[in-house]
Amino acid sequence: MRQFFRSRMFPIASGIVLFSTITIGILTFRYVAEKESLLEITLLQSNLGMVRQTLNRIELNISAQDQKLYTFLTSTTLEELQLRLANAPADPVPLIRQIYLLDDQWNVYFPAARQRENARWFRRRVLSTIDPGQLPPLSIQHLHTAIDGRYYLFSLLPFTLAGDDRRFLLVQEYRGDDLDVFFGASVRDLERNHVVCIRDYENNLIFGTPFQVSRKYFVEQRFPMTFYKWLFQLAPRNADQLEQEALSIRSQNMLLLAINLVLILSAWFLVYVSRREEQKLTQQKEAFIRNVSHELKTPLALIKMFSEILLMGRGRDERTRQEYLSVIFAETERMTHLINNVLDLANLENGLQKFSFEDLRLDQVVSRHLEAFDYRMKKEKVELRVDAEPDLPMIRGDANALALILLNLLDNAIKYSANKSRRVRIRIFHEPPHVCLEVRDEGIGIAPEDLPSIFNKFYRSDNIAVRRVRGSGIGLSLVKYLVEAHGGQIQVDSAVGEGSVFVIRFPARVETPPPVDETDESATNRL
Repeated sequence: MRQFFRSRMFPIASGIVLFSTITIGILTFRYVAEKESLLEITLLQSNLGMVRQTLNRIELNISAQDQKLYTFLTSTTLEELQLRLANAPADPVPLIRQIYLLDDQWNVYFPAARQRENARWFRRRVLSTIDPGQLPPLSIQHLHTAIDGRYYLFSLLPFTLAGDDRRFLLVQEYRGDDLDVFFGASVRDLERNHVVCIRDYENNLIFGTPFQVSRKYFVEQRFPMTFYKWLFQLAPRNADQLEQEALSIRSQNMLLLAINLVLILSAWFLVYVSRREEQKLTQQKEAFIRNVSHELKTPLALIKMFSEILLMGRGRDERTRQEYLSVIFAETERMTHLINNVLDLANLENGLQKFSFEDLRLDQVVSRHLEAFDYRMKKEKVELRVDAEPDLPMIRGDANALALILLNLLDNAIKYSANKSRRVRIRIFHEPPHVCLEVRDEGIGIAPEDLPSIFNKFYRSDNIAVRRVRGSGIGLSLVKYLVEAHGGQIQVDSAVGEGSVFVIRFPARVETPPPVDETDESATNRL
């Protein structure tokens, strides 16, 4: 059960991380979008508030003008009212074009006869659309209408006079030829930072500067009481700039979101890769332990068996006893070699390996340590050939480490030699500025897919031919460590079924010429 949960812990955790990442991404995206929408709504509400304030100011100005109509209603007779209308003082900023006084039969009592042509036009074109019974008495109503392509605004005030049964209508016609007197001051305040225009329902421009209604942050509102057939439209002058800034902020937020998601997923991927590598390394270590156990078990069994034979005195003659002792010695050497490999690799990994560097001849080191393989080569019928160039330069190295490099390469060459050819060749030569050690076999070779990994710790190929041969998987990794510790390089060239060639290049020592005796040189010059 414990192993079950352990094996599924990482997939479960990975699913949680991915779900959390996607959730964070969605929530962040929604937050950014909502924040943008909130900013846009705030700006639109601010613009709409300015439009309402402006419309309210315009209508209050007209309402103030309408209130003056009530001052005429203090008249007690029709004649007095006509006189007061005729003598009404002119406004400094005239908003009124004409005032009309009519009864419920649409008889015109004001203006005077010379101006009644206007009154007749008003009665014919305007009053024909009005039902006087629908007008509440003593309450000002507005009529905003288009006649022959031109807009008019009228204020209508129904009333009665004492002692007179007729209903009268006091009408105030506002000027339509100069709209600046209505809108100019209010619009100019807005035009510092906004584009303003007034249109009718057919999108005809009435006043202001035309602009595209598709612009962002655009607002419009109908005049509530007076010019109710017109729309007041407003948009920020810097709407394009605001939109670009919003787009830039959105892009930055999306970029930051994407970076955060990539970082989270990258971190998860690194953990995943690290875990994969750890699992792989664990599996390789387990395989290594099994292989080493097997590697140790076999020679131990042989040593035990031949030791028991000797102890029991079953050796028939001295020659047989010597053979048994040779087997015991060879298997002991094999165990020692394996144990040394494990210990040396552990020391190298932990930085505990200490080298004793000195000037050495590589060919002499090779010759001295080949004796340990004599018995094994004879037993396995391996033909070994050693070629060394004369007068090789010295190298700087540790004799024991160099021996370990040679023994591991030679051990691999022997183990993986094919049955048809049991030849191994060692060549030592000078390739300035290096002294090179080449170990060549005609064995089973290394598959191309395995070449990049053969120097990794505990690595063993899945090839069946390789699996048949016992091995720990640490020999070549140890060789690579030791070669690099000597400042050298290792190269491998192999083909399946044709064998492998390992070439190691060590830096050659540069011989320093002996110092010149200045006394002898000056004496020579004198001669």
